Amino acid sequence: MKQLIKTAVPAVLLAPIKFFQFMAGLFSIRYFFQGDVFDKLLEKKSVVHLTGGRALIFHTPNNLTHFRALTFLTKEPETLRWIDGFGEKTVFWDVGANVGLYSLYAAKTRSCQVYSFEPSIENTYLLNRNIAENDLQEKIFAFPFALSESSGPNMFQHSKIQLGGAINSFGVDYSYDGKPANFIHKYKVFGFKADDLRGLFDIPPPNYLKIDVDGIEHLIARGARATLSNPALESVLIELNLQFPEQRNEIISIFEECGLFLQSFEHADGFYGDASFSGIYNHIFTRTRPTVGA
Repeated sequence: MKQLIKTAVPAVLLAPIKFFQFMAGLFSIRYFFQGDVFDKLLEKKSVVHLTGGRALIFHTPNNLTHFRALTFLTKEPETLRWIDGFGEKTVFWDVGANVGLYSLYAAKTRSCQVYSFEPSIENTYLLNRNIAENDLQEKIFAFPFALSESSGPNMFQHSKIQLGGAINSFGVDYSYDGKPANFIHKYKVFGFKADDLRGLFDIPPPNYLKIDVDGIEHLIARGARATLSNPALESVLIELNLQFPEQRNEIISIFEECGLFLQSFEHADGFYGDASFSGIYNHIFTRTRPTVGA
């Protein structure tokens, strides 16, 4: 029933617009009514109220971006708690920033210098609009490319073209669970090793690093050994899937080689507790070696 409603409602709403478009065509009027509707949707905004009278503004032109804003405070409470623990005026790398939820939160609440990495053309657009809307252009620098184990161009693939979308891939043909996926849109983008960024772009090393890229987290780690070993890096939050154990095991091994140790992993059961996403958890690593037997 839900799928029927999702299909029927847009069709009903678009019917009069398509009719006017058809009539305009009959009279050779070159005007795109649907384009005006799309432009209006792009102006749609949602406000998320934070503590201390602060707020974040997000452009929410579709259901998914509105959902991201609506659930911002409840979907990943562990990520917000992690950011709340940042020192003031530190450096935060947000790898797989999407539309900028956590980049904006860190810049707004912790006065971090944020470097956001997002190769999706749809999400890069919204990420930069959200930065501008919140007057955080001096705090956040958005890079429209991917990170991986080597530097160079590769194929970026979408499972679905959607503003605010996820479940994409860079340079591989599998998805967030390590299984082959049917990607329907492809284009080439540049990717870089994290360890190359400082020399190429003069980006300072992170004090805090978040990685959420739906499947190639271990490839990013392979290209980030120097970054991960840098003592300036205090903590990493990385999204890993318990149902992709070979990836998770490699991440833990690389991180331990670099002096980072798993402290906890959790998720909000209301969003990840069932179906295909049940194995997805945010893992937090720090330089504190766990006590044996604790």
